[in-house]
Amino acid sequence: MMALELPPGVVAAMTARRRAYIWAGDEKTNDAACMVAWDKVTTQKHCGGLGVRNIRMQNQCLLLKLLHRLHTATNSSWASWAREHADIPMMSGALEGEHWTMLRELLPMYQNLTVVNIATEDLTKLEVALSQIVLTTDPDTRHGPLIGANNELKTTSIYKLLVTNTPCPYADFVWRNSTPPKVQFFIWLLSQDRIKSRANLHTKKIVEDTTCELCGQRAEDSDHLIFRCATARALWAGLGIDTQNAHVDRLWELQRPSTIPTQHFESFIHLCCWQV
Repeated sequence: MMALELPPGVVAAMTARRRAYIWAGDEKTNDAACMVAWDKVTTQKHCGGLGVRNIRMQNQCLLLKLLHRLHTATNSSWASWAREHADIPMMSGALEGEHWTMLRELLPMYQNLTVVNIATEDLTKLEVALSQIVLTTDPDTRHGPLIGANNELKTTSIYKLLVTNTPCPYADFVWRNSTPPKVQFFIWLLSQDRIKSRANLHTKKIVEDTTCELCGQRAEDSDHLIFRCATARALWAGLGIDTQNAHVDRLWELQRPSTIPTQHFESFIHLCCWQV
């Protein structure tokens, strides 16, 4: 992924395998089994997603390292050859083919992420008169907040800048606790009303009847399954937690009764929902 741009077909095949693993634990799956849109799955956790990497975007971030090497590396035979045959700052010259076209398209992004230090005998003279500046034979250097001390481009930070970065109200409730990952994943789905309730399965045409199998009184949507069903009501009442106006998309607003310790209360709510 760091050397070449992945063809669209390869990206699609890899994405299909990842979707199948997440939703079915298998090599293949269908749309009915996918409870959340893939764009949401690849959104960062603090923005409401699952934090799975977008392959195409990650590929582009890693390819920026090639551009960085072209502009800065002194011990790379490939970079030295390219500098001899082309104008690297402009990516023009004897650089033909799809690979170089792709790097050329990424050049504006790289230029926006870094700045260049021009090696001169006295750069401050630039403010006085450009004609007085004497350039040295030292190579130019690039620097920026996304370049580490070892001169490596921080592609992880670049990736985070490129993806959606709007905070989500339930992210901390879902992920910042001590519950097992499988429970956190369930709560992530539940907070979006995306668990496999009969109502959701009916929408996907998997079941014909939405009636709750436990009480047989109402449609089994997420709120009914977790809070409204007689079995669920008995659990919450026994714990002294008021769920009269509770909804799954506001789980984090449940009020803690005085009988339950403050520490790990959110984890306690997770496990109660999981057991229901």
